Formats: sequence, structure tokens, C-alpha cells
Amino acid sequence: MKTQFNITDWIKQKLDDEKDTIDKIKNKLIAGWEDIKLQLAEMKDDSHHMVPIINGLLGDNMAEKGSNALVNLSFRYKSRDIEVDDLNKYYNFSEYDGKIILFIHGLMNDESIWQSDFTDSKKRLGTALDVQDDAICLYIRYNTGLHISENGRAVNNLLQQFVEKYSNEVRELVIISHSMGGLVTRSAGYYADIQRQKWIGLLKKVFLIGVPNEGSYLARVAYLTQYFFRKIDITQNDSIAKFFDIRSNGIKDLSFGYLVDEDWQNAEDGKIRNVNVTLVTPLPKVKYYLIAGTVLDEQGRGRIFTFFGDGLVEKESALSRLFKNNSLKSGKVEMKLFKGENHLTLLESKKVHEYVLSCLK
Repeated sequence: MKTQFNITDWIKQKLDDEKDTIDKIKNKLIAGWEDIKLQLAEMKDDSHHMVPIINGLLGDNMAEKGSNALVNLSFRYKSRDIEVDDLNKYYNFSEYDGKIILFIHGLMNDESIWQSDFTDSKKRLGTALDVQDDAICLYIRYNTGLHISENGRAVNNLLQQFVEKYSNEVRELVIISHSMGGLVTRSAGYYADIQRQKWIGLLKKVFLIGVPNEGSYLARVAYLTQYFFRKIDITQNDSIAKFFDIRSNGIKDLSFGYLVDEDWQNAEDGKIRNVNVTLVTPLPKVKYYLIAGTVLDEQGRGRIFTFFGDGLVEKESALSRLFKNNSLKSGKVEMKLFKGENHLTLLESKKVHEYVLSCLK
């Protein structure tokens, strides 16, 4: 009688045959990774490139060990952290009738992702809006390696501190966020709503640009990889799965779009295939603009990219069903898809700039 082929048993057998080789490779990679972490700990917080990247990869670990290159949540002005109490040294918040636009960046980025310099051939969104002289533009930087909900709670507290300090001047808030920054924005709104914070009463509009509202398929692939190896790991101690699971807490949260503490505190996280995520609905008195990109061209060729969206965030996640359902009830959600734009060019696209300007006015 012919034995039925079992893919799981076959993979286990292959792994068992190559166990010594796998262990050697794993040990070398882990040793190299530890050496890299030691070198990164000596870096200074003075780079717009490497520092945001390593914080996105290792920010949770760096926070525990107090690395010199650790990014702390702060307003930013000319590449410097600025305390809330010192912001009025650089800005007159009574200008433009107290209208403030807050920019919140995404994973492995900082405020420079919004800003152009003289070498850039195209203006980025922050620079494009700053020259309009319609509002004061403020930039927030945060450690993208931390849990999204940790950053959400911290941004909530920072904005509350800001509006309390300048309560006589600030009249209106608008948030423009990109990628992970949109999840941090939604998490901040969630905690502000629970705590009845004053700042969400001033919040009028939120722009979510290329935001994985239902999680990122790339991060989910990493999650499912470690889940798969945890199921078949021949070492009986999850060593292979743990190796594939070397990701910062922020990246892990992107798998399914965790916005609250309870999601990642779930003891089953990483051990089950399908994860239940806390439903975080849009704030009822705020108008949301969901902006998505798709790398397919204007003629509509390349249908596969309608799923892959802007290359990092699929269209269905950026234009979330949660917001579609909400829009039927409140009419406070607009969605816009820009063809031929990838995850980063959304921030320098002239068409996106024109759309955002039209919505702001």
C-alpha cells in the first residue's frame, strides 16, 4: 500500500538531516548579530540615515540598554530635539489663527523624510506645505523599534502637554502621518479618547499616507515564517523560530496592525496563525483622508500590483475596510488611490501634494 506523502514530515526529515549545518550557520549569524549590536551601541544620535534604521531594527533592545544612538520621542527643529516648553523660542503659535500641522514619520525614518534640501529634485510634502504659510508645521520623531502602542501612548501625552502649554494660542490640529506613523497616530487617538485628553478636541483632520491599517504583508510573512518553524522545530526549544523572530517590537506589531497594549501582551502571540486584533475605530469628530499608492501604471497594466499596492503596503490595508464601514455612517472619511506611486514617492508626488492642499483648504 502506497504511503501518503506528508509535507510536514518531509520538511522535518530534511531539517533533521541538516541539523549540524543549520546549527553552525545559526550560531555564526547570532554571533555576528551580537557583534553588530555592540558596534551600534557606540554610535551617536546624529544621523538621519543609520540612526533611524537601527532604531527601527533594534530600538526596543537599545531602550533597555540605554544606547547612545537611542531615539527618544520629541519635537524636532533643525535636527535637534526640542522640549515642549522651548518650542515658542522657534515658533509663534498665534500665527495662522493657531493652526498646527503635525508630521509623524514611519518605520526606520525620522522627520527628514518630510523635508527637502537643496539637492532634492522634488519637494517633499512637509516642505511643500511649509512654504504655503497657512499653518505652522511641527515634526515629531520617535523610536520606531518600540511597540506601536508604547509610541501611541507617548505621542498622546506629548500632544496633551503641548496643547496645555500653548492653550491660549493653539486652536486647531491636523496630523499628517506616513506608514507606521499612521498606526501610532491612531493609537494615540485611542488612548486620548479613553483619557478624555484635550488635544483630540482640537484635532480636525488626519491624513494617513501609505498606512498598513490592517497590517503589512511583508511583516506578516516574517510572523508566519517563525510560526511555521515553531510548529516543526526539531530542536524542541524553538531555536530556529527564535532566530527568524529577531525583529523589533515595532516591526512585529506591523504584522497585524497592533494599536493597543493588550494585542502584543497576548500570551498566544507568535504561537497561533490567526490573530485577533483590538478594533480601534476612527475618532467620530475627525475627518480622515486615507491615501494609498499602487505601483501599477496609469494604463492599469500589471494587475498583480493592485494587491501589492505601493510595494510595502497593500491597497486593501491602506484603504481599510474599517474606514469604509465608518464612512457609510459618518461621512468623515475620504479615500484616494494614486497610481504609479510607491511607498516613498507618495511623499514627493505633486499629485499627492495638490490633493492634500485641497483638503486642507
